[in-house]
Amino acid sequence: MWKFRGSTSNDSFILDGIDIFKQEWINTKQTIEVKDPLYNQSFNFSIWNVIVVGQTITFAAGEFSNNIFGIYTE
Repeated sequence: MWKFRGSTSNDSFILDGIDIFKQEWINTKQTIEVKDPLYNQSFNFSIWNVIVVGQTITFAAGEFSNNIFGIYTE
C-alpha cells in the first residue's frame, strides 16, 4: 500500500536522508493511482527510483497542482 509522505513546492524533499530533487530520477515506467489527502481527488503518479551510493529509493511523485508535488512511498 502506498502512503502519502508529504508535498513540496520548493524543489526539495528528503526521503531516507536524501533530497530526491537533487538526484536523477529514473522512471520505472509504472504508475499508481493516488488520492490527494486534502481534496480526495484521484491522480496517476509515476513511480521513480533514485540511486545514491548503492542505495535505491523508490517513490511515486506527481503534481497535485502547478508546482505542488505529492510524494508517496510503499
